[in-house]
Formats: sequence, structure tokens, C-alpha cells
Amino acid sequence: YTNVYDSNGNSSNKPEARIIGESSASEFPQDEKTVYLFGSGAEKCVPFLPPPKFQIMDVKLSATNLVPLALEKFAQKDFADLAYFSPFYLKSPNITKAKPKL
Repeated sequence: YTNVYDSNGNSSNKPEARIIGESSASEFPQDEKTVYLFGSGAEKCVPFLPPPKFQIMDVKLSATNLVPLALEKFAQKDFADLAYFSPFYLKSPNITKAKPKL
């Protein structure tokens, strides 16, 4: 999954599943700004998104990184109605039946 954010954490896009390939570098703005890549798929992008424009950041993904966002929502009393809440899944979950044990 991928998305592009500015230095303030704002995005003008929606998250999407994207296949990174030969033409991927041209899909980013061709200005002097550096694009930072992180996450479990970042290393796989290096052949197609080369330095110096594209830089890998060593960011460990963890739910603890969501604490400041959660505290901000709590302070603003911005609560979801759990009776009608549904999580955002980029792709439909692949739910299968368990195979019978022999």
C-alpha cells in the first residue's frame, strides 16, 4: 500500500495498492524535493526509485506511533460511533474456511 504525504503529514491522495516498476519514478513530482520511502516494502523500491531523489528511512512501524493521533482525537472529543463504525480496508479481506483436520 502506498500514499504520498507532505512534511506536515497531509495527503491529497487516498491510500492505494501500487505496483512499483520502471516508470514509477516519473509519477512523482520532478522538483528538487526528496521523497522518503519507509515501511516493509521500501527496500524493494530501490531499483526503481533510486537515490538521491528517493531515500529510504529506517522507520519501524508500530501501533505506538498512533498514540499522538489518538490523544489528539480524544482531546477534540472526536469519537467514532462503534455501533456503526467499519474499519477501512484497502482490499477486501480474504476470508477462507478452515480445512478439516485429518
